[in-house]
Amino acid sequence: MAILVTGGTGDVGRHLVRRLLDLGENPVAFDISPHTQGLDQVLAGTTFVKGNVLNLGELITVMKTHKITKVAHLASLLTSDGEARPFEALQVNTMGTATVLEACRILDIERIVYTSTSSVYGSTSEDSTISEDHPKNPTNAYGISKHAAEVYGHIYSQKYGIEYVAIRPRIILGAGQRNDTGAMKILGVAEILDKLQKGLPARIPYEPSEKLPVTHPADAAQCILKACQISKLLHNAYNVMTGAFSYLEIGRAFEKAVNGSKVEVGMIQGGQKTARRFGNYDISAARSELMYEPEYGIERIVSEIVEYSRGLRNSLEGLRNKTEG
Repeated sequence: MAILVTGGTGDVGRHLVRRLLDLGENPVAFDISPHTQGLDQVLAGTTFVKGNVLNLGELITVMKTHKITKVAHLASLLTSDGEARPFEALQVNTMGTATVLEACRILDIERIVYTSTSSVYGSTSEDSTISEDHPKNPTNAYGISKHAAEVYGHIYSQKYGIEYVAIRPRIILGAGQRNDTGAMKILGVAEILDKLQKGLPARIPYEPSEKLPVTHPADAAQCILKACQISKLLHNAYNVMTGAFSYLEIGRAFEKAVNGSKVEVGMIQGGQKTARRFGNYDISAARSELMYEPEYGIERIVSEIVEYSRGLRNSLEGLRNKTEG
């Protein structure tokens, strides 16, 4: 299958490209700024195309040129960017998706797998179970733009017969991710790593037993790939998540990843910091219908984050020494 991966050099896109190459496919990574950091091992087998999902002509050209049969649409403005620039979020996330759908309609592309978000559900109570038919009530620009894009997907599916499915990852957490978005921001990973690298104790200021639901980018990519591969889609949306881990588990994972470190979890001076409460994210449909099964645990996720940070720090120090020398 010839697959176009929009946002192909992003956090999840890089992992999807790797998985496609492992299967012997030749994916086309389409990105407005195709930075190839982290893709050195797969450059030889991947076609990188610089393009904008808002440009219908560019999309049609790349689909025709590479005889695309399926599209994995991952290109998106992230949560923090969407809140800072809500109009741009509407353009990229909603209109960009509508443009991809229109290109698929014109060229009769058989399937589009859209990467949506759990933010389409909005705020949920901690005792609720969030299945795919849970009410949609997004509360930020990012969630609104993603939900609107899903609605466009449904319309194109119903009117034009395009096979369309949305994958809704829970909060992303993985090495190389920006510090101002997803679980990296919630946990304050940049501050934790800074403290640990200096030999100082770090803190996660939340109730130790409370849980943070996260999705590693590779697990999200696995689910997207399975949605591309499956012969018949039974539903038009699937939740995906790696797991829900307590803040105590996360703190212990950092301690294990950094020898001799200490991460305190819980009370801080002046009282307890209130964590965002999350309901039970139901991924049973993805498990039973797409045969999705998470491959990551919290220790592996945190270990990769620490190693990535350590490698980045060493590279910067080497560059600094070379400049000073």
